Amino acid sequence: MSTDECAALRAKIAGLEQQLALLQAGSPGAAPQQDAFLSLLTHELRNPLAPIIMASSMLAKLPGATPELLKLQAIIARQAAHLSGVLDELLDTARLQRGDGGVSSAVPATLPLCRPLAASGAKARRILLIEDNRDASDTLRMLLAAEGHHVTVAFDGIAGLGLARAQSFDVLVCDIGLPGMDGLELIGQLRRSLGMPIPFAIAISGFGRTADRERAIGAGFGHYFVKPVDVAALLALVASDAVTGFIAASQRR
Repeated sequence: MSTDECAALRAKIAGLEQQLALLQAGSPGAAPQQDAFLSLLTHELRNPLAPIIMASSMLAKLPGATPELLKLQAIIARQAAHLSGVLDELLDTARLQRGDGGVSSAVPATLPLCRPLAASGAKARRILLIEDNRDASDTLRMLLAAEGHHVTVAFDGIAGLGLARAQSFDVLVCDIGLPGMDGLELIGQLRRSLGMPIPFAIAISGFGRTADRERAIGAGFGHYFVKPVDVAALLALVASDAVTGFIAASQRR
């Protein structure tokens, strides 16, 4: 994370601390404000946590990794997974306090996950990755490329939409909170484009509420991953037979 990104994150956390102080004071309408606060807090913490977990996954794949390196990698992975679980529990606690049912923060798969690329011999995908966090983008690009996929990167919604319209991609992996144009608007505009195959669209986001997922799926995404992304599940989905079928059907339209 760059110095500017660290400064921006500290400023956001300071603002969140002020909101927390108001909530603890018992201001009117505190319950919905608490829910919004926890959702924003987990989003801001998930964003830097995501590249840490993906970078940890890359360390485990390094050729000739020493036992000491692999032990350190395992520690990083365990602790990062623990932090991710704590964030999920924060949101689940808020839902329980409101009396909401179905409190699990895990995102259910919308497609069956099949054999990985290496095992199935599936064709490498052409993937458009749109993610404004440079560390998250770099690590996710490397993970996808290591599986044999061809990855094109954009760092904002407007540039990403331009690439999606100018080139043909099999899969779109798109952050929701993008500068210029968010992922929801991007997928909406892309699906309104005529005369071009539509890639299988995968949303990634630091927001994990049910309403956030439903909004993304309703906008046109085929799957929704909460940050930090489950790398194994993402790679399996990209290489799955179901996505192969979606791509073939899209190209026939």
